[in-house]
Amino acid sequence: MLKKVFTIFLTIGCFATHANFKFYSSRSPFCFGIKNQLKKDRETKLSSKKTALSAQLVNLLEEVNQPLDLPYPIDVNKVCIGQIEESIHWRNAISDFLPSWNSSFFIGFHKDFVGEIEKKNSKSFSSFAISFIALHEFADIIQNTTPNMVNPFSNKGLRLEQIKYRELQADCLAAAMIKKSQLYLKQKKPEPIFDKISKLHSPAFEGGSHGIPQERRTAIQQGLSIKDDLLNSLDLLTLHCPLERMKQIDESIKGKHR
Repeated sequence: MLKKVFTIFLTIGCFATHANFKFYSSRSPFCFGIKNQLKKDRETKLSSKKTALSAQLVNLLEEVNQPLDLPYPIDVNKVCIGQIEESIHWRNAISDFLPSWNSSFFIGFHKDFVGEIEKKNSKSFSSFAISFIALHEFADIIQNTTPNMVNPFSNKGLRLEQIKYRELQADCLAAAMIKKSQLYLKQKKPEPIFDKISKLHSPAFEGGSHGIPQERRTAIQQGLSIKDDLLNSLDLLTLHCPLERMKQIDESIKGKHR
């Protein structure tokens, strides 16, 4: 009996250390405080308008979030998703940690960035590409909230090569997650889509790089090749998409271009 009680207690304890994020569109009351904080601390205006994009991304992230096993150490784990109207800091897509607002996160897409993608591409590709980028930003949050990982929001202490490895790792994680989504399963020929997505280049912190298209495409393929049914974040970070593998990708492709 004592052994059974201990087993139940241990099981409850294990579940207590793992949970899933909750996602909200920028129209949600939860996001009001975040919008004020962004305006005050980051000089960034987050839209309050209802957009199909933010609703779509909330649904996607909720879907891929369910099978994840996320052992993160912070108390409140909620993510506000919205469109950035104005910002002196960000022009593309971003994820950020707001310790001054209940230790929450936000994922934002600058309206000009979204507009550029939609203007140059088909509706179906734009939808898929923006969804993948959202998962890349969510992967950055997973990196930040997983114990023993280097904090991506203090990149000043990282060398540019290390920043690139982290960004390639986020591509790998995003690919592993989107592969589990209905959005991916509906695609008849997803491979050409990823070829095109890998060319959507965005500069990283401190003038660094997210990697050239060939590096990003290889990292994405690494994520797509994962066969595990249950995506454990620690396995994704250390076994399936380790930084060491991202370094090998970088060095291998650099060698081909010499």
